[in-house]
Amino acid sequence: MEKNIDLLAIAMAIGTAIYAALALDYLAIYQFGFSLQLVCRGATLVALLVGVFIAIEFLSGILSKSS
Repeated sequence: MEKNIDLLAIAMAIGTAIYAALALDYLAIYQFGFSLQLVCRGATLVALLVGVFIAIEFLSGILSKSS
């Protein structure tokens, strides 16, 4: 089966992620009173964890194909 990449769906997903990130940033800073430095550290930690999980999934797929 051939996989088709829908560019509109990718653009919509990226746009939705950006909108959600901006909304969470606004809530964290102006509603909950967190400092900008704390929000940046949290965002960096979450991005690092997401990257690690994506790398683990990618590498486990490659290693399982080579066996």
